[in-house]
Amino acid sequence: MSSPSASRPLRSLLWPVYGEEHRGFLPMAVIIFFTLFNYTVIRSIKDACIITNSGVETLTFIKFWLTVPALFVFFLCYAKLVNVVSKDKLYFGIVFGFLIFFVVFPWLIYPNRHLLQPTASADWLRGFLPDAHWADHMVDMYRYWTLSLFFVVAEMWNSVVLLFLFWQFANSVTTVTNAKRFYPHLVFLGHFGLFGAGAVLRVVTAAPVPAGCADRWEPMLQTLLTIVAVNCGIILAVYWGLQRVVFVAGDVPGFTNARLKATAKPKMPLWQSMRFILSSSYLALITTLVLCYGVCMNLVDVLRKHQLKLQYPHPEDYAAFMGILYMILGLSTCAIVLVGGGVLRKLGWKAAALVTPIVIGGGGVLLCLCIISENAMEVLGALLGMTPLFLIVIVATTENVLSKSTKYALFDPTKEMAYIPLDEESRTKGKAAIDMFGMRFGKSCGSLIQQGLFVFVGPASVIAPYSFCILAVVTAVWIWAVVRLHARFAALSGEKI
Repeated sequence: MSSPSASRPLRSLLWPVYGEEHRGFLPMAVIIFFTLFNYTVIRSIKDACIITNSGVETLTFIKFWLTVPALFVFFLCYAKLVNVVSKDKLYFGIVFGFLIFFVVFPWLIYPNRHLLQPTASADWLRGFLPDAHWADHMVDMYRYWTLSLFFVVAEMWNSVVLLFLFWQFANSVTTVTNAKRFYPHLVFLGHFGLFGAGAVLRVVTAAPVPAGCADRWEPMLQTLLTIVAVNCGIILAVYWGLQRVVFVAGDVPGFTNARLKATAKPKMPLWQSMRFILSSSYLALITTLVLCYGVCMNLVDVLRKHQLKLQYPHPEDYAAFMGILYMILGLSTCAIVLVGGGVLRKLGWKAAALVTPIVIGGGGVLLCLCIISENAMEVLGALLGMTPLFLIVIVATTENVLSKSTKYALFDPTKEMAYIPLDEESRTKGKAAIDMFGMRFGKSCGSLIQQGLFVFVGPASVIAPYSFCILAVVTAVWIWAVVRLHARFAALSGEKI
């Protein structure tokens, strides 16, 4: 199906999917809807558990010392397994593994976390380390290892199931031309999952606690993760239908190479593929985008979550607020997708890709200025009839909504489109290395920077001036990489500069 004609601009903006294309498009939208629904719920849970039990600083240690190694091991295993197992079977196996974890954790691990907690060895380790605030958070990563495990698995859901598996599948069945129509609206429909997840978080956290329950959070956690496990089953069922029924004949209009080939083997072994990735300037520029995004978001997230912890110190209150946030985020993303889809189709890849660094960098700088300018926030808060802390929380929440909305609506689609003109080897292993390792490495660079600030400067409450300077530099590099990558992308895809 060709692109919509100029005689129907409103239809082209609101719904650029036609006829039989819906047979492939709508099931893919269902998959991304439940994938994002799950990530929204487990992201709220992981933050609420770690931040309220230990502190926002602990997140930086978990991201660097646990999440990145876990994803690196996963990437190595996947690169080996893809040589002997079809991609659709790997998809089934990986998502089913997550399903099992989301059943075991709330009903077995979390209720027995105090028995599993290594209190004695954690206390010994704390006495062995220097008397500094950063040592508390490093030990807490080990002391609350069950919560750290959940945090790592939640981060892997986003990196593995959404960023890698789903978009690898989408890229294998979509051309660059059709991606400009399909991808923004896949994101559009998918982000109703954020609204749905936010509503579920609000309902569950507001429900009465069963009589005799000492821990209000435990039954809420069990309810939420049971819903997540059911959604995993729905994702697997819809994916099976696409692979075994819809795309089996390869005749769905608007899609190409519809079924992932089970017998296809990589053209190069792993070590040669990795060398190719490192020597490819095109992949290096995509990696730069991902790294800059990771650094910026991690720097801003720690500052934002520190303010949220001060405002909402209990996990159920924190999760309830996150429910409101994700309802707003889901609707705002859907609205921005409608505009962003038009930007992508009318103004091209470069204009769409530049929006994200401008919004995230500018929003992060503004948040840093609000935290630094305590006197100004006190005066402004008094004028508006609210505390300075709550005013900063509003600024942080607005920044988060705009940043995540533009990321989902524009950054993800433009990044995924950049892979499409590449050959199969570059798309598969290059995307795996960038999305699973590059994204985590970018956030870990931000975590490592913050760990250095925690050690040499102080806690999260005093590092805002330094974060301000780093954000400005990284944003400039991000914009430069977008401009350079667009020239290469235009040459490969035929898009007009």
